[in-house]
Amino acid sequence: MDYNVTYRKKDKSLQCIISYKDTNGKWKQKSKQGFKAQKEAKPYIENTIKELEKRFASEKSIISPDYNLITFKMLCDEFVEHEKLYREHNTVRNHKIAFIVFSDLDNKKVVFLKKIDIRKCFDKVVSDLKHATLKKYLQSIKLLFNYYIDNYDNNFSIDLNLEIPKDKVPTIKRALSKSELDELLTSKRLLKSKYYIVAYIAANTGLRCGEILGLTWSDIDEINLRINVTRQWKISANSNDYDFGNLKNKNAYRYVPISPAFIKS
Repeated sequence: MDYNVTYRKKDKSLQCIISYKDTNGKWKQKSKQGFKAQKEAKPYIENTIKELEKRFASEKSIISPDYNLITFKMLCDEFVEHEKLYREHNTVRNHKIAFIVFSDLDNKKVVFLKKIDIRKCFDKVVSDLKHATLKKYLQSIKLLFNYYIDNYDNNFSIDLNLEIPKDKVPTIKRALSKSELDELLTSKRLLKSKYYIVAYIAANTGLRCGEILGLTWSDIDEINLRINVTRQWKISANSNDYDFGNLKNKNAYRYVPISPAFIKS
C-alpha cells in the first residue's frame, strides 16, 4: 500500500496526517491531532496502517470466481466491507439495518432476483415503517445492485421503481417557544445534569450534538463573536471508539454567529 506521513502544527498541538492510495488509485487522508511530539503519534500511525492494509486485502478478495454463484447475503457482506473504506460509521450501519429487511433473500442467487422479490420484502414491513425509512432502505438496495453491476455483471438489470406509500399520520415537528426554551434551561433538573452545557450551546447556536462535543476553546472567536465549526465527536471508522473526526461534507464547515450574552455566560 502506498502511503506517506506528514505533520503540522494545529491548535497548539501536532497533527498527524496519513496520505494513502486506495484500491482505485485515488489519494485519501486520515488525520488525528493533539500529539505533543512525533514519537507520541507512532502507535496511531502503526494501527491505522495495519487497519488500512487489512481492509484493502478484504476488498480485493473475490467472494466467488463465478458471479452466477453469488448470493444476496454474500453480496451484502462484501458491499458493507467496501463501504467501510469510504463511508462514515453511521452510513455503513444504516446499510446493515436495511439489508436485514431483505434477509429473506439471503440464500437466493443475485443473478436471478426480480422486482417481485424486493416487493415481497417491502410488503412485510410496509405497515410498520415510515415512508422516509422505507425510502432509505430502498436506496441502500439500489446502491447494492449498482455495486454488483459495476464489479460483476454489467448486463444485470432489475427494476427497483417501487411505490412507497405515504404515511397515514403525518409527522408533526414543533420548535420550542422562547418561554418554553427559557423554562427548560432554568429547570433544576437540567441545571444539575451533565447535559446542561450541551443544551445551552445547542439552544444558542443550533449546533448538532456531535459538533458541540467536538468544540475546543480555540473554536470560539470572542472578538468576531462566532464559532468556527471544524470537527465533530463521533465513532471512528477505524476503531469503533469515539474520537474527533471530520464533518459530513464541505458545507458543514462554517462560522456560526454568537451573541455577547453567550460569551459572558
